[in-house]
Amino acid sequence: MFIGIFIIVLIGYFALNYYIIRRGYKFLPEYKTFKIFYLLITIFFALAFIVGKIVEHHWFSGLSVILIWIGAIWLGALLYLSLCLMIIDFIGYILKVSPELRKKVVERLTSVKYPLVVIILILTSIILYNGYKNALSPSTTYIEVNIDKKTTLDSLNLVAVSDLHLGAIMNRSRLETIVSKINACKPDAVVLVGDIVDDNLEPVIRENTGYLLSTIEALYGVYAVTGNHEFYGDVDAITQYLRSNRVKVLRDSVAQIFSDIYLIGREDTQYEMDTSEQRKSLNTLLDGIDRKSPLILLDHKPDNLDQARANGIDLQISGHTHHGQLWPLNLITEMLYEKSWGYMRKGDTHYYISCGIGTWGPPMRIGNQPEIVNIMLRFGQYDRIAPDRNIK
Repeated sequence: MFIGIFIIVLIGYFALNYYIIRRGYKFLPEYKTFKIFYLLITIFFALAFIVGKIVEHHWFSGLSVILIWIGAIWLGALLYLSLCLMIIDFIGYILKVSPELRKKVVERLTSVKYPLVVIILILTSIILYNGYKNALSPSTTYIEVNIDKKTTLDSLNLVAVSDLHLGAIMNRSRLETIVSKINACKPDAVVLVGDIVDDNLEPVIRENTGYLLSTIEALYGVYAVTGNHEFYGDVDAITQYLRSNRVKVLRDSVAQIFSDIYLIGREDTQYEMDTSEQRKSLNTLLDGIDRKSPLILLDHKPDNLDQARANGIDLQISGHTHHGQLWPLNLITEMLYEKSWGYMRKGDTHYYISCGIGTWGPPMRIGNQPEIVNIMLRFGQYDRIAPDRNIK
């Protein structure tokens, strides 16, 4: 299944590249040398990310990092250049109904063809630059969730982070900022909700990025679950590396915070695709647990949300969606998932789906802001939830 999806995505990617290259070629002056240079540079951009990832897996170096960065920026440019050209083509299609009007418009556009190209390139550059700056500026989203269960604690200050994607782009300096913001929340416990490593562990080891995770200050520790990207790499090696840096990885297992608050960590569904085995059911994981105690579920993908409600989960925290990462891709994630980003409640079960803090592919975020989620859990109180407030 994964291979089939990968092939479809790859075909779509090269189809978009062909569309951009072909349309751009028509705009160029009739100079053979100029057109050859254009073809070479655009084909290089199109292949850079894929080649960079291949090189990274065999020989992590400055070359692989440069190729990945060039290719990642091109991925973002590809989206917005395609949108601009599609709008122009759509207008052209509409104008076909009036040949006389079409002729006037085409003549007009021909006279401003090169300024139009410059405007599109400048507009795309501004969008990408602002998206990159936004990706470097994580905010802290604060919510209060009240759970009507008595515990030995009156409250628990929980910090959740998803989709770090540590690697060539999400490097040590980026993680330093994130860890500083996490520690500023003074958490009792921290949970990392999957896709902690992008796929290849080598750049993380080279920069000793994982050491920064061991500097997170949390009274009851740092916990994590797997995401699909852990399985794109060596999930066992990644798990061992995280554990060596004081992160307690829950792979279809349960941990206790203090004495009577339970963290249930589910294996990501990618496990089923990689092993052809089923991950443990939520009911199996809860076997033998006192369900009168607070139950917090960590599940990377926000699939089948009703399972949590049916099993008496009090709070589910997920990520994965990135809320599309780049507008208007959020329209797709909103169709695919019941909740693409934010808080929701179903019965007595609270949910928070984080848009994540890192990036995959394009090193930018447009239409959403990377977030650290600070959830203040209060116990023994009835169904109230405080309005969200963002702490920059």
